[in-house]
Amino acid sequence: MTRSVWKNVYVNNLLLHEMLSSNGSVNNLPYQTNSRGSTILCEFVGKTIGVYNGKQYFFINVNKLMPGYKLGSFVHTKKLCIYRKLKKGKKYIKKR
Repeated sequence: MTRSVWKNVYVNNLLLHEMLSSNGSVNNLPYQTNSRGSTILCEFVGKTIGVYNGKQYFFINVNKLMPGYKLGSFVHTKKLCIYRKLKKGKKYIKKR
């Protein structure tokens, strides 16, 4: 289900304030946020944002194709499991 038009887009207030207040981040460090549901705006283009996935921060360089997407769509929270066979008569083993 999509968000109603009259509600506008959701962006975390602290993230928006940090991105718009200064031209560059402090000591050239990327901005870090836990808000995966925040929408990427046009003002974020060319900046680096660290998005927390529950374990560590993943750094995203925002380019001109990303506005309109959510920050969480570029950072996965679950590890992809790959199943493979060892030999013909053995069971499948999870590869991590």
